[in-house]
Amino acid sequence: LAAIGLVTDMVPLRGENRVVARLGMRLNTLLGRVIPEPEFRPGLGSLYSALRIDRSDWSGRDFGWKIGPVLNAAGRMGETELALQLLTSSSAEEASGLARKLVRLNERRKDRTRKNQSIIEELLEKHPEKKEAPLLVCYDERLEPGVSGILASRLMERYRRPVVYMNPDGERIRGSVRSFGGLSALSILEGVGHLLLQYGGHPEAAGFSLERESLELLEPALLLHMQEVLKKSGWRGEDHQVRPGVLVDIDMSRLNRRLYEEMELLEPFGPGNPEPVFRIPTARISQVKFLSGGLHAQLTFRGGSGLRGVLWNRGSLIHSLILASGTESAATGTIEGLDLPVTHVTGTLEADAFRGGKKRSRFQFVIQDLSSPLLEEDPAAKGTDTKDKAPAALMK
Repeated sequence: LAAIGLVTDMVPLRGENRVVARLGMRLNTLLGRVIPEPEFRPGLGSLYSALRIDRSDWSGRDFGWKIGPVLNAAGRMGETELALQLLTSSSAEEASGLARKLVRLNERRKDRTRKNQSIIEELLEKHPEKKEAPLLVCYDERLEPGVSGILASRLMERYRRPVVYMNPDGERIRGSVRSFGGLSALSILEGVGHLLLQYGGHPEAAGFSLERESLELLEPALLLHMQEVLKKSGWRGEDHQVRPGVLVDIDMSRLNRRLYEEMELLEPFGPGNPEPVFRIPTARISQVKFLSGGLHAQLTFRGGSGLRGVLWNRGSLIHSLILASGTESAATGTIEGLDLPVTHVTGTLEADAFRGGKKRSRFQFVIQDLSSPLLEEDPAAKGTDTKDKAPAALMK
């Protein structure tokens, strides 16, 4: 329970926190091999079963991406007592029913998240200058409460910069902050504290509330204060994007099983123990498989020894690259026989749970960003991707 809380709440995973989180992962793995799910804490055991988590073969991502969101969904959807009832249940039958109910509640939370995300995408389409600012600030009257932290994290990961996300909540405005590149979320709010009713959190994540009449003043005050924060941090660059904490240049041939297994020894990753981001200087894409109607893309590289790359929610970037190469193709299905030059391909090594077998038996390179001389040389092609392509300060 302590390990789940530490990872899910995004506290710094250093010192005692890291020891407790690491021991919690090991304990779950060991017990998962010898004790049937219902006999191991009925509440957690039922949740693992409902989420189809194999405790003998899991990683820290299961804490932060599966277990944590379902437990948190109860509070986000206004039924906090469900999570407490599940964790304190001593009956396997009762716990099983509560776990299924929580999973259904989490599906409702996902629907709300998708709805709010569409509103944010519409907002950024109308105001593209927001994506170029040093701090991404988002607010819309149509946004529903309860999922601000999730969406703030997604926006931070997509646009690679700190994010302030706000939504109406009754007579007040509530918001979440997510930091990036080592900048403190609290330091972002400290300079505008006079406009807030309350705020709190830790370096990686923070929350706040304010009166509606202060909303108009908040964004310009945040952006002005952010400039001072960047100066004090010693950040320098040609644009406003903040750099990630760990960036490792590497040859593609070294992104292999040995490195992946060594990375597992460093888990769980999180604040204070950031997951290394690898950067491949140059590569060539030989095959592209579009998924979910072109939303995502799987990439095969020449000379990549079978390494599979995946680009989530950025399929339009790869489609623009294919068109810029002179190949006419829709963003559907599999396209073979390509020879697309790419540079500064950055991403992380992660388990691939979608190709059969044990989750850890396969891995993939989850790409965060990439560049290409084809797009740089073809302004028209480059322009077709302004919606999805994040700024490239990470590459510089």
